[in-house]
Amino acid sequence: MRSKSTLFAAHWKGFLKLLVSISYSCLLSYLVFFARRRRHISERLINEIPLKNTFKDFVKLNLNSDKELYHFYTNLIGNIIIFIPVPAIFILFKIESSRTILFLSFLLSLFIECIQYVFRIGVADVDDIILNVMGSALGLLLICHSGIGNCTIANSDS
Repeated sequence: MRSKSTLFAAHWKGFLKLLVSISYSCLLSYLVFFARRRRHISERLINEIPLKNTFKDFVKLNLNSDKELYHFYTNLIGNIIIFIPVPAIFILFKIESSRTILFLSFLLSLFIECIQYVFRIGVADVDDIILNVMGSALGLLLICHSGIGNCTIANSDS
């Protein structure tokens, strides 16, 4: 039989997991769907050709316009940074296989882009999915190499 302190610690740990995951989910939802930079459009827009619009936007970028530079780089870097914590959330819930984490990150990003398409919030963009998964991969590498998590990088489905 477990002691009261062990039971309390287990419940506290579960509460913290839930609190962290709900807090991150709320932040992610706000940034992706409700932040001021989100635009509601009358038609559904989708970019299904990888990196086409990103390269096009980069080429026509006005280097003298701080506003254009800010929007380009916040979109590019923001899509990576926003998914860096995702592996930590999965590891909290004992999902430690790198393949599984990256696949779930892909599915989460795909789900977000589908919601954006259906509800006409911005543009559903394959580049966002690529950048989000890159962010998860970066987060996974940071966690695995820091020794914080018990994640496995190679042959992770064993």
